[in-house]
Parts: sequence; structure tokens; C-alpha cells
Amino acid sequence: MIPFLRKLSWWAPRHGKEDELREEIQFHLDEDAEECQADGWAADLARTAAHRDLGNVTLLQGTTRTFWTFALFEQLGQDLRYALRSMINNRAVNLSINGQAEIASGELVSGDYFKGLAVIPASGRLTIPDDDRAGAVAVAVIVTPSAKNISGVRALPRDDPF
Repeated sequence: MIPFLRKLSWWAPRHGKEDELREEIQFHLDEDAEECQADGWAADLARTAAHRDLGNVTLLQGTTRTFWTFALFEQLGQDLRYALRSMINNRAVNLSINGQAEIASGELVSGDYFKGLAVIPASGRLTIPDDDRAGAVAVAVIVTPSAKNISGVRALPRDDPF
């Protein structure tokens, strides 16, 4: 129970603890380097030897953090933040075509978007400026290469270059 309470008391001021940890590690590196210099080593060699003797600083910091925090909750929070960023940046859309689920990436575009690309629809229509108005019905346009696996749905480029 005491380790739980200790971790709980360290959780809130953890940014201050991070600073203390960096200072503590730097203190030990400086002390070891000074000892090497007192033994006659050059300053740059003394610092290198101090780092080598202390070991992997990042690993040491990570190991120390596991004693301070609830590692499971910290990692869960990191994973959730990563997943949220991924969902915001990757606008994937779930489609159901003939009863089969597909995942496609999507972009939000204006009504004139496809006019500038010089494409004509093989069936249906492309977006138009009226699709941008408030209350308009949502429109989805499927273009190649995503549509080439869906029978009957494709967009054809015009013959003239744009």
C-alpha cells in the first residue's frame, strides 16, 4: 500500500521530478568527470569516461520513472493520444460495398475540387458548388485507384492534359 501512495504523491508534481532527475544525473556525471580529472585525465576524456561509467542515461531515466509513476496508465495515455492523433490525421472511411467492408482514405474537398482535376464521372456525378452550402446532402465520390476494384465505379480522366 505504501508504494502505491508514494507513486500517487509523485504523480502530480512529476514535471518537477523530471527536472530533479536530470539534475541528479548531471551531478553524478560532473562528480565522476572531476574525479577523473583529479587523476590526471583530460577534460573531454574525463566526461566520456563518466558517461561510460554511468551507462545509458535514457535507460536510467526510464527505469527511474517506472518507480515514480503508474507505467501502465502512462503508456495507456500515450497510446490513446497516438491513436487520436492518427485518427485526426488519417481520415479513413469505412465503406460497405455489396456487403463487404472496406477501408478507404478520404479527404474533405470543396464543390469545385474535381473541376480543377479535369475528370468526368463514369456514373453518377462529381461534387458541385451547391454541395458546400449548409444543409446539403453529404456526397461521396470514389475515384481510381480505389474504385478500380469496385465493379461499375470508376472515374475517367479526360483526354486533354490539364
